[in-house]
Amino acid sequence: MHRLLRLRYAAHAGSGLVFLAGLGFLLFVLSVDIGVRTQVEVEKFVSRIHETSRHRLEFLDSLRAMSFEGCDETALARLRGGLFEFDLINDAVIFAPGTNDILCTALTGRLSEPITLSGQKKMAGAEPGIFFWMGLTQVPEWGRSKNFLFRSGEVGVFFFDQAEKQLGDGFEYAGFQVLPSGARKLISGRPEVLANYLSLGWNPLERALYAVECLKPKNRACFLIYRHAYVVARDEVIIGCGGLLANLALTFSAFGYLRRHASREMQVSHRIRRAIRAGGAGILCHYQPIVAARTGRVVGCEVLARFDDGLGPVSPAEFIPEVQALGLTWEFTEIILLRAIEELRPLTDVRPRFRISVNVFPVDLTDECAHRLERSLALRIAGETGLCLCLEVLESGVQSWDRMTKFRDFATTQGFEIAIDDFGTGFSNIAQVRRAAVDILKIDRSFIREIGRDEKALRSSLIRPVLDIARSVRARVVAEGIETAEQRAILEELGVDCLQGFYFARPMPIQGFLDHVWMSERMDGGEVIRLQLT
Repeated sequence: MHRLLRLRYAAHAGSGLVFLAGLGFLLFVLSVDIGVRTQVEVEKFVSRIHETSRHRLEFLDSLRAMSFEGCDETALARLRGGLFEFDLINDAVIFAPGTNDILCTALTGRLSEPITLSGQKKMAGAEPGIFFWMGLTQVPEWGRSKNFLFRSGEVGVFFFDQAEKQLGDGFEYAGFQVLPSGARKLISGRPEVLANYLSLGWNPLERALYAVECLKPKNRACFLIYRHAYVVARDEVIIGCGGLLANLALTFSAFGYLRRHASREMQVSHRIRRAIRAGGAGILCHYQPIVAARTGRVVGCEVLARFDDGLGPVSPAEFIPEVQALGLTWEFTEIILLRAIEELRPLTDVRPRFRISVNVFPVDLTDECAHRLERSLALRIAGETGLCLCLEVLESGVQSWDRMTKFRDFATTQGFEIAIDDFGTGFSNIAQVRRAAVDILKIDRSFIREIGRDEKALRSSLIRPVLDIARSVRARVVAEGIETAEQRAILEELGVDCLQGFYFARPMPIQGFLDHVWMSERMDGGEVIRLQLT
């Protein structure tokens, strides 16, 4: 059951990992797309800024070429005329030669007193001799804080910051200058945009909301824009929803595949094939004692296959047909033989004549498959160690004993015994049994079940003829399915050689079987030998 739970957990966990991986990939795609879109926007924005700056500088150059001398009406007329030609300029000024004193402006006219400016800055990326101020409020018409004044020579152009209008709704920006020390100094826009950008964490989606573009040359003046979440949601809704649906579809597909894989793992045929290919993992041996009818001593055992690979036990009635359908009958038998020989070694070392009965599939005993017997590692070990091995063949599975001559010859050469299992359920007669040259006949439990219940029962009345057949071919008789003391007494009186059934013991794992043999030896007063696995 633990393995079943693991398979189910693996199906859920695996699909969860697929979902997380898909979600991570979707977030990666979104962050890349958002970053690309944001970068495109900042490039457009900087291009517009560059274009407007170029126009303003051209106007500044045209003013400087006019060679103003003072602030007479002629000079003011020239300034005002230029404003009509350049709509990106809000005002123009004339400075006193060699000073930062503004004498007049196009909008105000000649000032009653000159306005002295301080804190001038060099304009990054512009020609030498161009300076600028920002946030001027000395002139009433310049009352807004976001404004700039460019100066070249004795003239200057004034304009309001209209960058956010150029960006449009949903965007914010910060213009900054990269100082020689590498620090970033805000020159326009919103200070919080630059501050948030400088404190960004690892989140790729958050970082994708920002993009930077710098003016050439020397990349000293840069612009940073920030896209609001609702703008991103509007632009990415198709990719996001489509990607999420695709991820859910992939997750459900993966979950279905893993569930089918788990179901396939649960199928008996798949489990049997996997167990055999893994050398027998999950294939177990249980042992049921075979006792001498007259003495009650355990003289042998029948090896019975069980299967439990951690996904739950499977009954022999279910897995044996699957072994046959898979065509892995001999591989299965080889595993049972090797395991039984190894597990019973503590017993066979002290009782060499202890009989080990193992069921074999009739299909593996035909002359066409005789090469398997000769190549079998388990049979070679049994033969070399002189193991008292009995190979049981189901009577109903034998089509013709004439096709098993090589098997009989091989068993005789190796010293193995042959038993017909469930004798009486097939169609064997005395002649066929004699040709088979078997050593043991095992009476089917269906004959034994009726003993003591109905004296006129047909099956139980056939036990004596079976014994007569066995004596005529010099074969011993083992009765299976003994469940009561009355059945034991009657069969012992009839002359059955050995008995087997729940009355004596159920099939049990190896250590339980060794303990049972030890206890029976002790109770019978025989040689007491403590048997255990090493």
